Amino acid sequence: MSDDEDFGWDEEDIEEMEASIDAPYDYEKDEGSALSEMQKHMFENRVISTFVRNAYDFGGTNTLLEVLGHVERKMGWRTEIIADRNALDDYMFYRHETFDEDVWSYYANSDEYEELVRQIAFISEKAMSDFVELYSETSTPKKTFKKKLRKLAWAAYKNLS
Repeated sequence: MSDDEDFGWDEEDIEEMEASIDAPYDYEKDEGSALSEMQKHMFENRVISTFVRNAYDFGGTNTLLEVLGHVERKMGWRTEIIADRNALDDYMFYRHETFDEDVWSYYANSDEYEELVRQIAFISEKAMSDFVELYSETSTPKKTFKKKLRKLAWAAYKNLS
């Protein structure tokens, strides 16, 4: 008795298994599974990393800024660079006459950076709200009072910080 008969497999089953092992993976058949999502994410990450590296190698920072400009226009975004590694390195050298290659990592993970991001998000939301009120000209006494109270609270918070 052969091994195939012990497990109830016939030649067709074995040939089908061998063919499926050698065949390329069919993403559509397995769509939605955690593994295919992870594979898709890894592929996207690899493509994006390759694109950014090639764009930088081709034209440096100017090319990446041009790409960022195209993304802004396509998505309807307005992005601002709130931190610059080179500026941080320059400031570190200016203040302490030394260079620390880890200063960017420490800064990007610091409480100060988190506070900066939080303040920028708050100011952005406030500015959009104020603009919409001015644009739509629907300011009421209650809204005017809230705006002045918010400005006063923000000034007090900035003085306490």
